[in-house]
Amino acid sequence: MPSSESSASSMAVVPDSSDPRPTHDDLVSKSVTNPTPSSVIRDEDYYWCDGNCVIRVQDRLFKIHRYLLDRDSEFFRTLFTLPQSKSSDDENQEFIGQGMEGQSDENPIVCQDSVEDLKALFWALYARPKEIAAQEDWKTMDMANLLRVIFIAHKYEFESLRDWSLSVVGKNSLSNASRFVDSCGGWNLNVERLLIICHERQQYTLSKNIKEYWLKQIGKPNEDWLVRLRTFKAALDFAEKYPYSRTFHGKAYYIYLQTCNVFDGTPGVE
Repeated sequence: MPSSESSASSMAVVPDSSDPRPTHDDLVSKSVTNPTPSSVIRDEDYYWCDGNCVIRVQDRLFKIHRYLLDRDSEFFRTLFTLPQSKSSDDENQEFIGQGMEGQSDENPIVCQDSVEDLKALFWALYARPKEIAAQEDWKTMDMANLLRVIFIAHKYEFESLRDWSLSVVGKNSLSNASRFVDSCGGWNLNVERLLIICHERQQYTLSKNIKEYWLKQIGKPNEDWLVRLRTFKAALDFAEKYPYSRTFHGKAYYIYLQTCNVFDGTPGVE
């Protein structure tokens, strides 16, 4: 059962980059250089008394079952086999697999993520069949949580979780497109990250649906001009970064110019 210790409010963190996957050395070194703060607390949902892998994110400790990480994540599977130097006085000693890091609250594995993202990942790892089934219906699915699963699963190479959540979001994203955009926080970095992952994983249908709704919002009649301009600018900012989005880039320009009535007149005719 999870620990019953009290919890604190979660702190939302904007992802640092579109593909923030760390190297194995990054994660190991951060677990040595980031001592556990005195204000750290055990998570009320995912600190299992019979767990055997302690992970700290910000001010929160999680204690989960290592075999789930080892089973589903290529990243953690590799991490657990790497030799890691002890942070004690005997710095010349090494340990492999069952080392100190992750074995106790005092020396956890430290991940540079948000509490919400890690909880989304652990939800996916421990979800019951009824909770999984609820995600198949857009009326009961938790779109925001699934988007978090996509991003964090991609970062730590949980391929099956990433592909499953991509599939679910793909099937339900257009059932309530505005809810999808709201869950992303608007046309921002999260949409960009999702489109990058779609491109890498060849999820072209989901990518097409997102872009088509984006273009629809740019050309939406009676929309506030400032909102439309921001939506258009976000589309250009994304498209100009990635060569594979040139067609989207051109369509966004054309549709925006249409909303400005640029094509209503006949140039050169008096």
